[in-house]
Amino acid sequence: MAAGLLRHLAPGRYIALSAGITPASRSNPLVTRVMDEMGIDIPDHKPGSLSALLDQWFDRIILLTDEVPPFLPPAGEVIQVPLSDPAVLQGPEEVQLAALRSLRDEIAAWIRGNLL
Repeated sequence: MAAGLLRHLAPGRYIALSAGITPASRSNPLVTRVMDEMGIDIPDHKPGSLSALLDQWFDRIILLTDEVPPFLPPAGEVIQVPLSDPAVLQGPEEVQLAALRSLRDEIAAWIRGNLL
């Protein structure tokens, strides 16, 4: 979600990758749906593994969690932004969609306030 938002809000300005410690095998279709509401197409996104990036250097790594992973690729700067994890959402679809919309908007606001 965050990588898609960054690409949408700052096209060509950043190379945005998305990775997790234990990535899901596929994107949450509800995430795809709330991103589509903003005109952001991410249906082919497959979550990546953080361990696959350990041999690369990054200018900036942005962690969207309050937990620090046990390992990170080398980076010039690491920024931690504690946000909810959409992977743990439960409940009726409309409740999940509302939570995902809120998270999407929170990430977009953070990007606008800190990266643009």
